Amino acid sequence: MMAAYLLLVPGCGANKEKMQTFVDGYLGVVNKLQSKPEIGQQGREAYTTYASSGYTDLESAEKAKKSYEDTLKLDKECLVELDALEKPDEDAEWIADGLYKGVQTIDNSNTEFKNDLEMARDQTVEERSATAQNIQPKMDLWKEGLEKIIESMGSLDDYVKNNGLEGASEIQEWLDTFNEELEMFKQYTSE
Repeated sequence: MMAAYLLLVPGCGANKEKMQTFVDGYLGVVNKLQSKPEIGQQGREAYTTYASSGYTDLESAEKAKKSYEDTLKLDKECLVELDALEKPDEDAEWIADGLYKGVQTIDNSNTEFKNDLEMARDQTVEERSATAQNIQPKMDLWKEGLEKIIESMGSLDDYVKNNGLEGASEIQEWLDTFNEELEMFKQYTSE
């Protein structure tokens, strides 16, 4: 019986190391996803300028569109990294899948915004205004994606605590950040 116990101990340690590597990799992806806030800020400023101009400032529309393109490119790189992470167990697979689906859902929303801005040059001011006013479905999609990310991070927090891993304080900081962001965006959604 003692021999069987000794055989299990090294396996448990190796699995814990793999779990910690997964947690560190997941947090690395989240950090990279959020590493260029200036891209989003520039896009928001450009879109605000575009809207404030009565949808006549096409240069600002182009800047906003470029911001969406840059965000989508960064997200794609991060999703490749997330996909490449070794998931040591089913819980890790579920957690990673939740983050993946959340980012994809937000990217679907961002793609819709980008596509709307691409059409601006070929639209009348009235058409641009009507397109811009149809923000709620895109924001609902964005909110859905952020909720998936928050759920995934909450599960990661449980994973860390249940397995005695490191990272709980960083996870909590991200959860606080994402929950604040969610509250801010709810004003634009159907809820």
